[in-house]
Amino acid sequence: MNNRYKLICIFLLLTVSGFAQTEVADQIAKSVNSTVSEKQSEEWIYKLASDDFGGRGTGSAGIDSAANMITSYWKSLGVKPMGDDNTFKQAVGLKESNPGDTLSVFQIDESTYTQGEQLLYFSGNGTYNSGIAFVGYGSEKEIEAIEISGKIVLSWAGSEDKQHPMAMLEASSKKIELVKKHGGIGLIELYKSEVVPWPIIIRNLNKKQIVLDNGNENFPYAWLNYDNNTMHAMMSELKQGVDSNASIKVYSNSKSINAYNLIGKIEGTDPSLKDQYVVVSAHYDHLGIGRAIEGDSIYNGARDNALGVAGIMNAAKYFSKYPPKRSVLLIAFTAEEMGLLGSIWYADHPVVPLNKTVFNLNADGAGYNDTTKVTIIGLNRTNIKNYIYNSANAFGIEVGDDPAPEQNLFDRSDNASFARKGVPCINMAPGMKSFNQEIFRYYHNPADEASSLNYNYLAKYWKTFVGTAAMIANSDYTPYWMEGDSYESRAKVLYGIN
Repeated sequence: MNNRYKLICIFLLLTVSGFAQTEVADQIAKSVNSTVSEKQSEEWIYKLASDDFGGRGTGSAGIDSAANMITSYWKSLGVKPMGDDNTFKQAVGLKESNPGDTLSVFQIDESTYTQGEQLLYFSGNGTYNSGIAFVGYGSEKEIEAIEISGKIVLSWAGSEDKQHPMAMLEASSKKIELVKKHGGIGLIELYKSEVVPWPIIIRNLNKKQIVLDNGNENFPYAWLNYDNNTMHAMMSELKQGVDSNASIKVYSNSKSINAYNLIGKIEGTDPSLKDQYVVVSAHYDHLGIGRAIEGDSIYNGARDNALGVAGIMNAAKYFSKYPPKRSVLLIAFTAEEMGLLGSIWYADHPVVPLNKTVFNLNADGAGYNDTTKVTIIGLNRTNIKNYIYNSANAFGIEVGDDPAPEQNLFDRSDNASFARKGVPCINMAPGMKSFNQEIFRYYHNPADEASSLNYNYLAKYWKTFVGTAAMIANSDYTPYWMEGDSYESRAKVLYGIN
């Protein structure tokens, strides 16, 4: 076969493949359009965001009512339960703690630090006295290089490339496991991030909060505000290996919280692809009941995130009627508002191996101020961009990129829990051109009511969401990170790619 003939064959193959993909996209668009109901979706949101559900606070009776509504609908469609004991519910280990009520002191030699001023404890109970070991940022290499057994470990918070508090806490969870593995008896991290100043950290975290119950109840872990003026000499000695002693006294109370992720499965139809999974997700919690604004104390959460839940309800309806080639996991996450806790728990306790999960399409957002588009957080990070554009075009809506990349929105929704494990993902949000007063008028505010939404616009959003999910689940091509993405290396480990 000569080269010219080869090129002709390749051209014809690509052309036929292109026609086939276009035909599939057209079929999906037609079936999505006939399945997604604006009226039904509006009814779901009015119920989810009603005062009867009390703002769907994590651990509340209202969120339990929301869970029953979602799972009852899934059951009526024949969705397979994938939670605990053949139910849709996956129990998430959470506890309520109040650092502000914690009696705690950290002392290094002659210097003493107290809770709520320089110190913020996350876990621990009891008194601990030992030598102290400084391990830099606490990487595996740094920890293995120093004898830490029986010592309290001191490190910089987060890592050199992670200085946002959420990213710091994620890095710290791995650090804690490394410290425990090598015999350390506690971890104190020095907080020096300029991204979020220490007074804001204390104001937001030194109060009652819901956290993961990760088995570290008796392992002391805290952030210590780094003050260069008073700690410079101490740090110089520690870096030189000068022996120092430390003492921790911490006494705290906490209680378990009942909370559940909701998980259902629609099995794929293609023998060679059905063992691959597309996770279609949204969080179903919100803020519950809080400070009254203009006489209203119920934070109903219509935009955040009842409209995302409507997205996965529509996906359940569609895939039950039109089963795709790949299997689909429908997940409604709890405790997103508490720090992505439900999705973090799922990523650590998946119901199917993560190396069989090829993509996560998440629905979440702060609201919308542009009804001409959908906003994709992570638009250029994976190879599925064409599916998004094809779906959006079919429903007469544009595609917008992240309007505020400096705010690191990609790592602030549940998709981030998958990304950190290596699973390709995006977050599909309603149209947003900037964070302006139209967003802040409703975001985390009792004014976020079902009656304030534009359902004609949202119908296009939901159709684009379901259409994109369908194209991914029916594609013969495997979704993947774009070359050079910061999460690509984790994907190579997860999927065993050299």
